[in-house]
Amino acid sequence: MSSAQPVSESNPWPHLETMFQFKSVAGKIVKLTCLLCSPKVKECSASLSSLSNLRKHVQRAHPHQLSKFNELCSQSRKRKACNQVSQGNSSKQPKVYDMLTTPANANMVSQAKIDDLLIGFITEGLMPFSTVEMPSFQRLVKGLQPNRSVMCRATVTKRIDEKASLVKKNVKDAMAKVQQVATTTDCWTARRRSYIGVTAHWIDSETLNRVSAALACRRLKGRHTYDVLAAKLEEIHTEYEIVSKIVKTTTDNGSNFVKAFSVFAVNSEQPEEPEETEGDESTFHDVYGDLTEAAESFEYQLPPHQRCAAHTLNLISTVDAEKAEKDPTYKRLTRGTFAKCQALWNKASRSTQAAEVVQEECSFVLLKPNATRWNSVFMAVERLNHIVKTKGENAIHKLCAEFNVSKLKPGEIQFLKDYAQVMKPMAQALNILQGECNHSNAYMGYLAPTIALLKEKLQKKNGIATVKPLVTALLDGIDKRFDYIFDDEKIIAAALLHPKFKDNWTNDEDMLKKGMDFINDRLESDTGVRALREAETSISSVEDDENNFFFTKTKTSASELQLFLESHTEELSVYASWPKLRQLFIELNTPVPASAACERLFSCAGLIFRPHRSSMTDRNFENSLLVKLNKNFV
Repeated sequence: MSSAQPVSESNPWPHLETMFQFKSVAGKIVKLTCLLCSPKVKECSASLSSLSNLRKHVQRAHPHQLSKFNELCSQSRKRKACNQVSQGNSSKQPKVYDMLTTPANANMVSQAKIDDLLIGFITEGLMPFSTVEMPSFQRLVKGLQPNRSVMCRATVTKRIDEKASLVKKNVKDAMAKVQQVATTTDCWTARRRSYIGVTAHWIDSETLNRVSAALACRRLKGRHTYDVLAAKLEEIHTEYEIVSKIVKTTTDNGSNFVKAFSVFAVNSEQPEEPEETEGDESTFHDVYGDLTEAAESFEYQLPPHQRCAAHTLNLISTVDAEKAEKDPTYKRLTRGTFAKCQALWNKASRSTQAAEVVQEECSFVLLKPNATRWNSVFMAVERLNHIVKTKGENAIHKLCAEFNVSKLKPGEIQFLKDYAQVMKPMAQALNILQGECNHSNAYMGYLAPTIALLKEKLQKKNGIATVKPLVTALLDGIDKRFDYIFDDEKIIAAALLHPKFKDNWTNDEDMLKKGMDFINDRLESDTGVRALREAETSISSVEDDENNFFFTKTKTSASELQLFLESHTEELSVYASWPKLRQLFIELNTPVPASAACERLFSCAGLIFRPHRSSMTDRNFENSLLVKLNKNFV
């Protein structure tokens, strides 16, 4: 290619000098020589008002250079538009494209984008709808985007309602793709209003990870009787079309929820019918009374019930632990110690000067127990023990003297250490079951291993004399309130099918056998059903008919389970090799052991339903909450 010649001042397109050499202008016709055709001399002509002839030549003769030609033309238009804006004296009106691509408008955001970002700011930031009416907020938006407007409060309400409807639709569509769904529910009261919250949980069939969504936070009016709760639950389940998919609903141990499920829950396990024998005389039974008693149970339809394990542990740590005070020595020691501790906690929480003294003497803040959270007592005692460990007993004694509280005796300080040592496994189990460590992976398979290992850990604490009555009371409470899980073959099977536990969490061979027998029976049943269906839909020979007639249980299910239990990986990815076990894992581990998800829903609800927003309507409140919690479904 020959080198480019100096460009004449009359060249109208200097940006194309690397591709075309200017020759002359005759009227409105420009003549050029194509440098891309070198060494062949090819003259091209084009109109002063259009480059179409040059573009057609490049497209026809040099198609690989067409993108470069277009890029040079685009850059020339941008430079020309910038010059027109900077000079401000252009007589020709710029094109829309040129105006939008100039530096002054390069960061312009569309009105639709502004509206979407504003709704996201209000819902994710838990801001009042009246934010859009604040002059300072309007100035902020105008300052960033002068040509854009801020929607009014009524429009914000409408847009959030539309987004909440979209969220509900997306959640419904997601649950329509799965076969099993679990729910949790609880009641909440704030600003003289009562609500029932419902969350849904299922397992992604591809990744086996837990997926959760908030379904509702509906207003409850009147008394919270069992039938009122049942009616609201069925209404929400029906709205999302999951009535037949719910495997279990987890609630706390409140008497109204317990009665609602005891009356209206569908019994998934049908009782066996008695065998008929010959020679029995026919008997008549008046079923009118039975039908009358059972009529109420058909009024609503609720899924099987699962009591919240975290709430049950809370009851064991409070109600059952009080039974240890039947021992007079323990009663005298625990009441005297905690009376002094409570005095310290009250002083430090009610007085700013007392709090400053604690900070100066101990370099820590004393934690005050919360009446509704037992583990807060454990954490408060742990903080005192940490102060003793790092600052010495004199630090506690100085606080007692400063606050005019009786000093903790050496035996009482030792009791606090022993108490924390016993209660630490309880707090750990509570955090695991309520998903504090990793609530996205809370499976039903965690329940049995957690309780079994908790019992083992507590039994090892029996040698601590000062807290032996407490250990006994806790173990009795666990046996009383959690005994059912070690008889439930589904819960045991769920633990066996979790790669983290398998059969390593207990030495009870009878319990493990119960779970393995259930798994093998299910595998054999599913395999047999599939084989029989295939046989019924196929045209078989006489020999095939004979094989189908004498079809027996598969011999591979037991070995498949055994191979799974012998595998060394603890990751859920192991199920890539066990498709049959994978489906059973999803079915048995879909229920959640605790209703902590509802507690988290109410925590977020409390941030929205603040005192200065107490006039918010129930619909706006629920819409804001659902959009906030279901960001993955927007």
